[in-house]
Amino acid sequence: MNTLYKKLALSKRAFFILLICLITACGSRQKNLFEKNAITVTGQDYIDHLEFLAIDYLKTPTVKELRISKTNKSYMEGIYKRIVLNNELVLKKIITPKFHIIRSELPFYFSLPSGRFFFSDTLIRKYIKSENLFVSLLANEIYRMHKDLYEKKILVPLGFASTKKMLSLYRLPLNVRVESLKWSYFLLKRAGYDPYSVLSWIQMQNKNSLEFSMQLGTTHAQTREEFLFKSFLAQEVGKKQSETENPEKNSSRGFYQLQRSLL
Repeated sequence: MNTLYKKLALSKRAFFILLICLITACGSRQKNLFEKNAITVTGQDYIDHLEFLAIDYLKTPTVKELRISKTNKSYMEGIYKRIVLNNELVLKKIITPKFHIIRSELPFYFSLPSGRFFFSDTLIRKYIKSENLFVSLLANEIYRMHKDLYEKKILVPLGFASTKKMLSLYRLPLNVRVESLKWSYFLLKRAGYDPYSVLSWIQMQNKNSLEFSMQLGTTHAQTREEFLFKSFLAQEVGKKQSETENPEKNSSRGFYQLQRSLL
């Protein structure tokens, strides 16, 4: 009888321990799910949706893609390769980038997880006046793409996607944007480009805030972004100048060739 009683007591104890473990696991799972939805780095399911959305975007009747010459393609791939190879510990995706130039009066740019980079011809022709600006833009997109920085939003498959829709999915909260820009600074520094050109890129957009409103959102957010990045630079200025070795400041022949091809 005593042996049976002991077995029942042990069984009850084991049951309660198991129950507590299950409750704790459920609580942790709910917390993890909450945190996963709260953070900006999205899950693989959403990333896959965004990759398929690129196909819908390029098939949209109002989206006119321009042909990119082999020379211009090689030029942009060269910048991508240089930034990635000099930042292999941070940029770990192994992909071949694909560049798309879209005919549009609106200046815009965005990237997608599959390694696709989109720019409007007006952006490159009218607003990007130097190679430093172009490299700064591309560095930021490379970082976002490699880190899957895309805020999770509801996607309704329609078979097409306008530029306005793509840009609405592309926007990030201000604090995430600023952190991404800080990383762009470090990526450029390690690749031998001028890292301070990131600030020039931010200021160029702020000077043309009306034209870039669809891209970035409110003017207040853009101004705040510039202020926060300047605060970051103020801290970096105190560090050794030798950390940036011979940053490039003059535009290359490849950049001018890209601009001329869009005239």
